[in-house]
Amino acid sequence: MSLPPGEKEKLLGLLREEKKLFDGFLALTVEQSAHLAADDIDAFRSSLDARQGIIAQIDALHPKIAELILSFTEDAVSPDGDVAELRGAIQGVLTEIQKKNAENESGAKKLMEQLSEEIKKLSLSQKGLESYGQAAPANVSEYFDRKF
Repeated sequence: MSLPPGEKEKLLGLLREEKKLFDGFLALTVEQSAHLAADDIDAFRSSLDARQGIIAQIDALHPKIAELILSFTEDAVSPDGDVAELRGAIQGVLTEIQKKNAENESGAKKLMEQLSEEIKKLSLSQKGLESYGQAAPANVSEYFDRKF
């Protein structure tokens, strides 16, 4: 049994849309690497927000794709054909995303360590400035010995 032509086109359209979203996700992941290398935390954070939006769109597509695939027998989505080709391309993009995410995670950890060290140095500098910047405490009461 094979997919009816209308259903196959619908499935292919959904898979193309999913691949396009994953390609955008990969592009944002590569962009994050550049933000990490430039220590641009604000841009990194905004790209994380954009990625989250793409994840929401992908999550909305998955039930539709699964419904179409599960409504047919295993022969309908055999390893040969357009559907399998698109699914393979999506899997390739996912593999690239995983590699880039691992690199980005490593870079983010290094950046966090650097920032932590800078914060520690600034904290110590601030303490030093505070201790030198204060006036010596004045003795309010003074006692004089008088000889009689």
